[in-house]
Amino acid sequence: MVNLEELKEVLLISDDSPSGLVWKIDKFCGANYQIPIAKVGDIVGWKNVRGYWEFKHKKKSYISHRVIYMISNNIVLSYDQQIDHLDGDRGNNKISNLILSNSVLNSRNKKLRDNFKTGVSGVSMHTNGSGNFYARATWQELDGTEGCKTFSFLKYGEETAMSLA
Repeated sequence: MVNLEELKEVLLISDDSPSGLVWKIDKFCGANYQIPIAKVGDIVGWKNVRGYWEFKHKKKSYISHRVIYMISNNIVLSYDQQIDHLDGDRGNNKISNLILSNSVLNSRNKKLRDNFKTGVSGVSMHTNGSGNFYARATWQELDGTEGCKTFSFLKYGEETAMSLA
């Protein structure tokens, strides 16, 4: 469980910091906490391999955008609550760029993969056993159920089928 009050005592939200956070205190490590590792005003954390800012405090790892959202809104998030970056930039932790979300809504804002052929999220091309192509649109409703609709290239033509999907 996150101790929000403790995090507020040691962290300050800062638009001047690339992580969105700076330390309010001097940080030390080592057997007797004698070795200085950060000073007041230093940038908190590092960018991980997935592009998110994270940090450690008292041997616990935190994802910076979640902490920034919790501090700025004075709430503790449950594990199923997600924070979405509105501009899709995982490193942009400005408060104005963060919104409370869930897995369904958050997946709609995902960056498209490099090998994505249609260029449209949720739209894919398929072929049936007869060699006829069709466009398929898939989506998730807010309640988590999945929707799907197909449009035949033979019936509509490729361009129209793709635009309908």
